Amino acid sequence: MRNAIRRQVEPTPRPRNCLNCGVAVSPENVFCGQCGQENEVTPVSFAGLVREGWDEFIKVDKKLLATLGLLLFRPGYLTGEYVRGRRVAYISPFKLYVAVSALFFLVFGLLVPFDRLNTINAKLDTAARKIAAQTKKRDKPAGVRLFSDGVVIGTNDTDKERGFPEAWQEFRNAPIQFFGREIAWSQLPPTVSEYRDNEVEKPAAKRDAPLLHLFKERLIRFRSDPAGAAKSLFSTGLPFLLLIQLPLFAAFMRLIYFRQRRLYVEHLIFLLHTHAFFFLLFGTVCTADVLAQSLGQSGMTLDLSITWILLTAAVTIYNLLAYKRFYGQGWGKTLVKGWFLLSGYLFLFGFTSGIAAVFAVLWMLFTPGG
Repeated sequence: MRNAIRRQVEPTPRPRNCLNCGVAVSPENVFCGQCGQENEVTPVSFAGLVREGWDEFIKVDKKLLATLGLLLFRPGYLTGEYVRGRRVAYISPFKLYVAVSALFFLVFGLLVPFDRLNTINAKLDTAARKIAAQTKKRDKPAGVRLFSDGVVIGTNDTDKERGFPEAWQEFRNAPIQFFGREIAWSQLPPTVSEYRDNEVEKPAAKRDAPLLHLFKERLIRFRSDPAGAAKSLFSTGLPFLLLIQLPLFAAFMRLIYFRQRRLYVEHLIFLLHTHAFFFLLFGTVCTADVLAQSLGQSGMTLDLSITWILLTAAVTIYNLLAYKRFYGQGWGKTLVKGWFLLSGYLFLFGFTSGIAAVFAVLWMLFTPGG
């Protein structure tokens, strides 16, 4: 047999300069000291590409598990780690908050049955047309109750089982106040084009003012597609509310803990972590409840009031434990300051909700509609 000749392949020398930023790199250095990129020849081999993807996956997976573990089971500890400078092993607070809140609004927006508002509107319009047709006979359709300023449906057993929200029906029946003018839903035309035609036929002196005209058009569009409007407000109004609330409440927390002389950003990081926990908890509970209903496990679902009580208790206990661990004070001071913080949070939530409501109305008025 002929002996196989083996050639020893010498390793390719590393580049003298970083291929990314051009800074000189010593041959023994694996990574560039300027930009951090690995100092290797190009192009990357298939094995190197697979190894790079696997390393990134493991790195993200480890950071995610470590971050979620501390966030869920050791309240306040993750904030302390970040403030002490131990940050490489965990996901940054802002990135964690953005990712969790975005996932929450996406999943919760899919779970909330916004489309049922359109079904309710169709039922209301059908009932109103029946009543208008039978008014002369002084009769009313079965399963419909007539109030002085509108129609409420859902009095028969079938509609009760479907659970039409009474609050939405009352909202449809109640008139809207707009700068001293009272606008009734029943007085609005069914379409924007019909409203515009009616305005053109009126004398110039009796036409609606430009702002009132714009507002009525938006109300007509809102009535024709309340589900789309609700989705838009949910995806814009609530994130805007939190965007205002978190920095303001961080300033309030700094006043409560002023003797500790902590930086403002430390309180803000604390809020980012606690709100991320709330989004995870609330989203998980809502998802589990919806899945249980879809699978027909009615006995596994909780009453809405009981769910809110349990969630409120869980968030309150979590926050108290987080205050205790991060700020390092006794239970007496923690409970007293926790009560002040809760009161301030509720007040601030009401204040920022008003701002968000104004923002939502302006959004509805001045965004183009179909």
